[in-house]
Amino acid sequence: MATVAEEQPRSLFADPRERPFTTRQLLELDACTRCGECLRACDSFRVKGDESVSLMGMIRRRRRIFHEDGSLLRKLFHREGASEEAWLRYQEGVFDCTLCGRCEVYCPVGIKTRDLAIAMRQELATARCMLPQNLDRARDAVLEEGNIFGYPNEERGIWAEFLDDLPADLLTKERADVLYFVGCVSSFSPAVQEIPQAFLQVLLKAGVDVGLLAGKEWCCGFPLIVGGLAKDAEQVIRRNIDGIHRLGAKTVVFNCPSCYYTWRRYYPLEGVRLMHSAEFIAELVRSGRLKFRPPDTAVTYHDPCDLGRGLGVYDPPREVLRALAGGAYVELTPSRERALCCGGGGDVEIWDPELVGEVNNMLTSAVEKSGADVVVQGCPQCKRTTQRGLSAKGSGVRSMDIAEVALAYGIFTDGAADD
Repeated sequence: MATVAEEQPRSLFADPRERPFTTRQLLELDACTRCGECLRACDSFRVKGDESVSLMGMIRRRRRIFHEDGSLLRKLFHREGASEEAWLRYQEGVFDCTLCGRCEVYCPVGIKTRDLAIAMRQELATARCMLPQNLDRARDAVLEEGNIFGYPNEERGIWAEFLDDLPADLLTKERADVLYFVGCVSSFSPAVQEIPQAFLQVLLKAGVDVGLLAGKEWCCGFPLIVGGLAKDAEQVIRRNIDGIHRLGAKTVVFNCPSCYYTWRRYYPLEGVRLMHSAEFIAELVRSGRLKFRPPDTAVTYHDPCDLGRGLGVYDPPREVLRALAGGAYVELTPSRERALCCGGGGDVEIWDPELVGEVNNMLTSAVEKSGADVVVQGCPQCKRTTQRGLSAKGSGVRSMDIAEVALAYGIFTDGAADD
């Protein structure tokens, strides 16, 4: 968990047309040795068989464009720089990256691959107006409606209305100790609305004074930032910060790792505690306020990219699941820093849903090989893509969010109502 924002990258709201890459990133573009280690890590490369979707391929193409645009012969003879075709080939690779960050673990020279790929997207989207198909509509949906789906934002809290015995003022209370920031996918996708329903019940059973922004909650800005449209994220970030200040909350909890990642890294907050649902549930276990009825099934855990590699949160979910399942917990292979991507990251689903499904197939194959009956996940997008992948295979393995597990098997003590 965090009480202040993480170390900031180059100013989020700086104009990338003025300086697309930081000094470090320019050095990284030159530092790549083209060793190919990132190819071992890249699921998009394994699907496409095209190195241009890997970091090595992206760097190679960008170096070539740098050379073509800046060569002395071009300047002397007034020749045109890199062709539009060269830029388009480069764009295809950059935007087919899921931004999972797995290649960063493998890179022997320590390139911050995810930040570099996002900078490449910013240059393409903002400086050259080269947005992939549908991303412009997604941007408009966020800025005009407040969510990535383009639905009326006042419907953001409808999922809570299907629960019984909720506090009457839950959606209207003006002050609360804890803000539950739900996120777009959890709020609007029917496939995963069980997640916010479960986590809200966990919070209430734990006796938390929790509030929701409901229709006043806007997209966290993550789809804009990773889509290369960071400048546009300023509007939604400011609105959400105003929301937490109005509520007076000193803690914000998330079930979406991408929202959590965005708040920790890009929101200018001080004195506010930020927690993922897995961290909150682990605290309940440590304090003895949450105990479990052990399930009759083997359980494994999939590390979400933004929660694991992005924020280094690996142990709290495992602490919860070992308390739940004991020896019936099995570690997924690979896991932790080298965990597979679900395929649903990096906005790729907006323009290449087929790639998402093929990347997810690698994860579901690993889940089936683990022998587990349940794969627990800590991300609505991971659950959404993995459920779909398991169903397509006719698999008997079930995907559950960690909040669903806590609610289904938890016994709440120390004054909170039992299940």
